Amino acid sequence: MRTPVYIANWKMFHSLETADAWLNWWFTHPLIDPPGNCATIVCPPSPLLYPMFSELQRWRHDELRLGGQALHHSFKGAFTGDVSGVALWSVGAQAVLVGHSERRHQHKETDDQIAEMMRQAYLCGLMPMLCIGETQDERDSGDTVSVLVRQLSTALASIDATTFAHRQGDPDLPTLVIAYEPIWAIGTGRSATAPLAQEALAVIEHWLIEKYGEVEVGKMSLVYGGSVTADNVATFTALPECDGVLVGGASLDPGQFQGSSSRDDGAGDWGDGRASGEFDRDGREALAWISSSDESERP
Repeated sequence: MRTPVYIANWKMFHSLETADAWLNWWFTHPLIDPPGNCATIVCPPSPLLYPMFSELQRWRHDELRLGGQALHHSFKGAFTGDVSGVALWSVGAQAVLVGHSERRHQHKETDDQIAEMMRQAYLCGLMPMLCIGETQDERDSGDTVSVLVRQLSTALASIDATTFAHRQGDPDLPTLVIAYEPIWAIGTGRSATAPLAQEALAVIEHWLIEKYGEVEVGKMSLVYGGSVTADNVATFTALPECDGVLVGGASLDPGQFQGSSSRDDGAGDWGDGRASGEFDRDGREALAWISSSDESERP
């Protein structure tokens, strides 16, 4: 059975103050019936990784793991403002998002660069979480499958069974996570329908099996991302090819993230209305500002 994976991508939200409030809420609201063999990964802005890692260590907490939101395609160098895989690893990250559509579009990351980022992730002991997906125009023109295959074949060109066999890092994590994120659904409030998501995930799974075989693919995880909320998560986690979700905006509030990370397959009970999103007043007020686009609204 593949490992269920739930990923929180905070993007460029949260501060030291609100991250601390988020973790405090999480620690003080233990899972009622935690699912076994499940990986929950939070990807905060890079400056927050080490403070959060220190808090996890202080609480002796192994339920959460940390991930980076991006890494540079070089091991080191004169790349002002970028972050290397080894730097992420050194501050407690165990995984990293690779090829998120916002990075592809806003930072002009190319397929070839993303392929090198995959290599760097493995080299530095990080589990890569490869994001792929089509634009609305590509879907409308019937190019979804060809786009997914192109992104997979380029990103994984140099990744083979030997890479997985010699990988460093947490052995309890999947060898690879593929996140299907239709670009037209990211941050728009529009999510893919179950049939569309299942079709895309089936294409991805088939391609992976053709390249690596069923046994190796059984050690990977496939997730859906794109406007995931507590209201629609069960639509996706019920799909046979889907092992979890990548959550964006709904992950900023710990209660909403736990609600949007629940499953309907008996894997566990997140319990007692925890999608209410209520955590301490200071945390809520700070989150209200930091999630706002208007700097004047800071409390």
